[in-house]
Amino acid sequence: MKKMWLALALALALPAAPAIAEEYTIKVATVAPEGSTWANVLSDFDKELRKRTNGQVKLKIYPGGVQGDERVVLRKIRAGQLQGGAFTGLGIGEFAPSVRVLELPFQYRSYEETDHLHAKLDRVFEAEMERNGYVLLGWAEVGFVYMFSNKKLSSLAEVKAAKPWCWEGEPIATETFKAFGVSPVPLGLPDVLTMLQTGHIDTVYASPSACIALQWHGKLAYMLETPLGNATGAMVVEKRFFDAMPEDLRKITREVGREFAAKFVVATREENERAKKLLVDEYKMELVKWDAKETAGFVGVGAKVGDELAGKLYTKALLDKVRELIDQLRQKKPGAGAGG
Repeated sequence: MKKMWLALALALALPAAPAIAEEYTIKVATVAPEGSTWANVLSDFDKELRKRTNGQVKLKIYPGGVQGDERVVLRKIRAGQLQGGAFTGLGIGEFAPSVRVLELPFQYRSYEETDHLHAKLDRVFEAEMERNGYVLLGWAEVGFVYMFSNKKLSSLAEVKAAKPWCWEGEPIATETFKAFGVSPVPLGLPDVLTMLQTGHIDTVYASPSACIALQWHGKLAYMLETPLGNATGAMVVEKRFFDAMPEDLRKITREVGREFAAKFVVATREENERAKKLLVDEYKMELVKWDAKETAGFVGVGAKVGDELAGKLYTKALLDKVRELIDQLRQKKPGAGAGG
């Protein structure tokens, strides 16, 4: 009996073994190529996250579409094989379709306008994401998207005669080409270059930096000066996984995500400006400028697309709110240029 009490006393006197801090690895995928701005910012995000959480939270990054296209990545997230990703609007539309109202064609003239919409509407978009099982770590951006072609597209009639690519399953591009009276060729992203080389398509849409990164620029001769639209993006993590992390780690992860997302947006815009200059000065791509009448026609097509997708991707009330916010901003600052 004395021995038992002695053992108990010794056990109580000894310091408790330190608890082993649980580690959380967020496996994230993106279609962005390795070495691209998206992939580089994710890598920097990972380093800072490890530093601020003492290694308790880290990313395992799968760039370049190695985990499949964005819909495949989302299936893997639902299956628990991945926990998050950096998505373009196509992927975001699967779990927060109202975000696509930010990408309507020929409706936004400047980054100031899209930034204004984010400032006013982000709570709406984030709430939709969380209802559908995802937590926003930070907004990303592809940037303003332009039409590139092998033939000069200086009018609506010439666009109708083109053989454009459409990202398979992309509702906005599909509806836009439908409004043009064009039947696009639906393809996955990896197939576009081959189809350009074989002549099955002669027109694509992309940001300037993506056009170069995907090596499409060598098969194209013209770039429309007016942007097709602004393509958004986001870094997200699966909500159940995120909610299982301790509160302090969730807070740090959100903070670091937003910091690096802001850096990412700045870097992307700078990269696209450099890429536009490179396409014209070094790769000798010709800029095609529309006259005022043609521009008005394209803007009208974009408005029609916006109306057509109301009730499918977003509510009519949200579309009306977006238009109201843009009109208010333009009244304050008329004459803002496109894509800058």
